[in-house]
Amino acid sequence: MNIAFYGHSACAAPNHPESWLNLLCNKLNSKMTNYGSLQGSEERILYELKKTRLPKLDLAIIFHSYYSYTFIPHIDRDFNMKGLEKNGRVSYLWDNPVHQQFEEEWQQHSTNPIFSKFYEKYKTSENFKKCIEIYKDYFDHKDLQMNRYYGALIQIDQYITSKKINCIHVVDVEKNHIPNWFFFNSGVIDIEGMKIFKENNTINLKDPNGVTIEGNHKMALHFEEVIRNKFLNSNEARSRVALHLVTNQETEVQFPQPLQK
Repeated sequence: MNIAFYGHSACAAPNHPESWLNLLCNKLNSKMTNYGSLQGSEERILYELKKTRLPKLDLAIIFHSYYSYTFIPHIDRDFNMKGLEKNGRVSYLWDNPVHQQFEEEWQQHSTNPIFSKFYEKYKTSENFKKCIEIYKDYFDHKDLQMNRYYGALIQIDQYITSKKINCIHVVDVEKNHIPNWFFFNSGVIDIEGMKIFKENNTINLKDPNGVTIEGNHKMALHFEEVIRNKFLNSNEARSRVALHLVTNQETEVQFPQPLQK
């Protein structure tokens, strides 16, 4: 079975042996065909989802993002525009000792360092800061960000529905800006995965997915149970009643056919 992960830092450590992505794939004897990006935006999720060839996509696990996370084409990560003000804070990408230490440790698990495309594109923090200043002065607006977020969210759901892709929608009910007029028509909705992530989040780039090792094992165990119950067990993988994210009203959701063992 091929599993593709999409989203933000909760699923962005593909090579660390203690990452829950690898732990899950090992448990299910599966192959990883995609993984998330740091501060990965909803638009990046859509972009990478459509780039994944369907024969390589048996199951998609999507960590839905936040409207302030902005898609940056041609590089290997996105950014939270609310946190990139014109005060030099972006210099942490080059100057922060914790980041430098992470770079060294990352090299042990990957042939390509994280952010490689980012560094290649912008060269220096000054170049990137200039781009951010221009963007925020002339193109950045909350309503625009929200509309882009809604558009990507709707297209993700429509694409998965149209292609009949098995999918787990992982949502943060506290921070996701999913409107009350939107209902998922595809996949299964999971809120426990983000709860585990937040409970074990270290906000430290040295830890795989920014989560403690124990937390990574908890996440792998949780998603293994979800996959086995919802997709691999034909008796369990039928239409279910899912909890709507905003109104807390029960809404009938038709899930895709279960995966074959």
